[in-house]
Amino acid sequence: MMCYDLYVLASFGTDKKLTQAFNSNDPCCFAAKDLDLSYENEIKNGLTSLGSDEFAINVLNSGYHFITGQHLMKFYLDIDEKNKLLN
Repeated sequence: MMCYDLYVLASFGTDKKLTQAFNSNDPCCFAAKDLDLSYENEIKNGLTSLGSDEFAINVLNSGYHFITGQHLMKFYLDIDEKNKLLN
């Protein structure tokens, strides 16, 4: 079992969220289709037990090795939604 303490620490606190972005067919490395991303639930459970905020993994069907406009739009919409809830 791996240790995901850094992910929990990065997500811990009021109004904090860590989002990992992967491309499904990244030609270089970290292609989501080749990864076991099941650790997402372990991290979310750890955060829940601490009464803290959020962690998410976003996978886009893409063959790029960079953060795409689609990733950025997902980040923006997530931030925008959070701001609406606070106001």
